[in-house]
Amino acid sequence: MISRKLLCAATLLCLAPFAASAAEAHLTPKSNGGSGAMPSGYSKLFFEIADNDFAPMLTLPANPRDLDDVVLTSMADRRASMLDAAGTSVADLVYIPVSPLSSYNLWKSNSLGRWMTTPYGADATRIVLNKGAHAQAPAITQTFVDLHVTRNVSSVGLPPHAPARAVLGLVNYTQNDVTISGPELAGGIQTCAVAQTCAFVFDGGDGRWHPRRGRAHFQPTTEQLPKLAQRWTDIVLQGPAEDVNTPLLMMLPVEAVDGDVLQIRDVSDSRAYRINGTTVKSTPLTYRYNASEGRWGSPER
Repeated sequence: MISRKLLCAATLLCLAPFAASAAEAHLTPKSNGGSGAMPSGYSKLFFEIADNDFAPMLTLPANPRDLDDVVLTSMADRRASMLDAAGTSVADLVYIPVSPLSSYNLWKSNSLGRWMTTPYGADATRIVLNKGAHAQAPAITQTFVDLHVTRNVSSVGLPPHAPARAVLGLVNYTQNDVTISGPELAGGIQTCAVAQTCAFVFDGGDGRWHPRRGRAHFQPTTEQLPKLAQRWTDIVLQGPAEDVNTPLLMMLPVEAVDGDVLQIRDVSDSRAYRINGTTVKSTPLTYRYNASEGRWGSPER
């Protein structure tokens, strides 16, 4: 996180060299039709959100050209957004956290087939490990990291320190499987296969990296929901007239990994269901887990 003054200064410096370019755009959710879906067709796109001009979910351009560049800036003081992680090294993590007063710079590489981080955004960076059989990544201050492993490296240690809920995509460019181990890693030794990307999230509660992936549906059968197996869980209820198995009163999981998301809705809008005391309606309720505080954040509709 950076101060508003520094963020403004950095944004102005980025804007100046491209002022005359016809292939750039400067957009916010309001000027983008109320949407956080960034449009395609610009070689450089500046997209800014604020507390009074906000989108809870952001998506990168769907049809980018090679070397298209996106500068995403949050001027929000209080509200945190999410960037759809599709097409990045952390696609398995479903979303990238966009914290208040943060900045991300990504560009599209057709040869690699994904969006890459650059060193110009204050909250995203790229680290290359290419020396020796074992390589240790340094501590980081950014919340999104591309970790590229190349040459003869066969085992790595993840950064010993990182911001809570930081996401890391390890990309294996070697000719062999890469082993991930060390005290920084939760859940035991992991292996990242040749030409694969492996995603991790830093848990501010236990201070370790957790392999986490996927989005899936879950059907509750007990009032106390269990610890869920994936990064993002969707619960879609049909209403008590159609579904006799789902309890009307439910409690959020006691345990989760930092940044886990649970989204719940009742398509029948029966208003018969409650979770942690909040009525479930047809508009989704979205909860994010904060491991540092040991609780789920307030629901967002």
